[in-house]
Formats: sequence, C-alpha cells, structure tokens
Amino acid sequence: ILHAAMAAIRATQLAGGLPLILAGDFNLQPGSEGYRLITEGTLPVDPEGTFTPVLPRKGRNSKIEKFWEALPSRMKSAYQEAHGTEPEFTNYAQVLNSPVFIDTLDYIFTSPEIMAIDARPLPKKDDATGPYPTKDEPSDHALIAATLRIPHTLES
Repeated sequence: ILHAAMAAIRATQLAGGLPLILAGDFNLQPGSEGYRLITEGTLPVDPEGTFTPVLPRKGRNSKIEKFWEALPSRMKSAYQEAHGTEPEFTNYAQVLNSPVFIDTLDYIFTSPEIMAIDARPLPKKDDATGPYPTKDEPSDHALIAATLRIPHTLES
C-alpha cells in the first residue's frame, strides 16, 4: 500500500496538473488494497486493521501522516477501460522449486482525462506456455501496451 501510494502521489506531483500515465510492475493483484487505492483514490474501510500500515510509535518517524489513505485523484487502468477487465495474467514465473505464480501485477494507469482506446491482447492462462521467460517471452512479465487518447492541454 505504501509503495502504491508513494508512486501515485509522486507521479501526480511531477505531472503538475498535466495528463498522467503511470505504468509498470506494481506487484499488486487486481482487487488488492493497493490496486483499489490507485483506482478508487481511497483505501477501503479496514476495521480489523488487516492491511493498514503500522507507523512507528516513537522516534523521528512518529509524526508521519497517513498519506496513503487518500490520493490527490484516482487513476484508471487502461486494460480495465479498454477490455472491461484486467488481463488474466501479466506475470508467469517460477523460482527454483517454488510453486508457479501466474497473475496480473503490471498495469498502465492513467489520469481520468486520458481515454484508453485499446490495449494489447494478452493470452488467457489456459493458452499460455510457461513459466516465462521462454524463447518467445524474454521476461517473466508479459509485454503490456495500450493506445491512449490524451486530450490537448496546451494553452494558446
């Protein structure tokens, strides 16, 4: 949650009010708290405290504000907007003898004014040959791409 919040807040600051694209490997699964923070702009209610980060009680970091509870604005997922759902997976990996991991971790997030026209189709889990990397897939992450319409923002 902290890393998702920090990335989204910093990207928003750097954009300075301009349309924003934030893409990469977020290590967030669809529906997770970090994903929901980015796409909804706020954290879901967590009465049990199961995913709320714990701050130090004493010391110089004890005055950190809970910056992760709300973002300046929500972002949209290009795949969700273009296809109505996230891909079944963007990461297909296995490390040594550990279980195979296949799920979505990579996203193209945009500010609300950007429109996702299309997103690169990705294979379904049942059609994938892996784990990656393979001779056809050079990374354990699938290539994601989207066609975006960015509104004209230059002032005359």
